[in-house]
Amino acid sequence: MRRSTFFIALQFFFLQYQVSDVQTSKVAVIFHMHSDLNYKLTFFFFSLGNILAALYIYLFLWFILLYLLIIIIHRSEQQPHLPFITMIEICEQRIVLRETILEEDC
Repeated sequence: MRRSTFFIALQFFFLQYQVSDVQTSKVAVIFHMHSDLNYKLTFFFFSLGNILAALYIYLFLWFILLYLLIIIIHRSEQQPHLPFITMIEICEQRIVLRETILEEDC
């Protein structure tokens, strides 16, 4: 029976995850068996790496938000909205046009 590519890719992903997990645990066990100091240093650098990764992701998201904000502001400057006075003038012109059309019909 032929398996779909999705299930093959899913199986490969879980297999790769299990292999990397086993390798990580082997490294941790070797460091722990070697000496307690190496284990503490390894834990410290793993924690430091996690903190730096979280900080990197946090800053990256802020830069994306700032970039989008700059784009929105720049586009709004390129296409300004009509000021309120101009809108009133347009309404007045429409009223005058309607009145002249009504006068012509009568």
